Amino acid sequence: QSVTPSSSFTILKTILHTKGPRTLWSGLTPRMIEGLFSGGVLLAAKEGLHNVLTNVASPIITKSVGLTLPPSVIGFVSGAGGGCAQSLVMGPTSFIVTACVSAMNNNDDNEGDDESTPVSAIEVAKRVVRERGIGGLYRGSSAVAVRQATNWASRQGFTEFVRPRIPVGGVW
Repeated sequence: QSVTPSSSFTILKTILHTKGPRTLWSGLTPRMIEGLFSGGVLLAAKEGLHNVLTNVASPIITKSVGLTLPPSVIGFVSGAGGGCAQSLVMGPTSFIVTACVSAMNNNDDNEGDDESTPVSAIEVAKRVVRERGIGGLYRGSSAVAVRQATNWASRQGFTEFVRPRIPVGGVW
């Protein structure tokens, strides 16, 4: 059986026709909760690393070898560390949210009604741990960690590089 490539518009049209516009927002609440937790972990880890690098590591390195860590390096390292920490939360929660949304969509397909059948995130997590162990929640997390580390390293490194070059009043 061959799969016919479809454009994004064709897929959107099919989704709207078969499931309706509400389907476009299925999983929004769990994704918002995931974002709250993963964003909080990212910010806490990044800021913690930034403070340690700025206030502890940088003075030690300057005193011992005479090298000053530029703010962009501190931003790069703290961003990477924050991204890795975020993936510890993001990996399992993304996995669970995706499993819940997929299960709801499968329930809808099987039952033929218009209402979504809720799927418990706790039940999904219990099933995965029972079947695959705690590591089952982290399937694919190394890819998430690499993506998040590189993403936030570049963002924070660039931010710290540009920050002193932008005037406080915003006028060049």
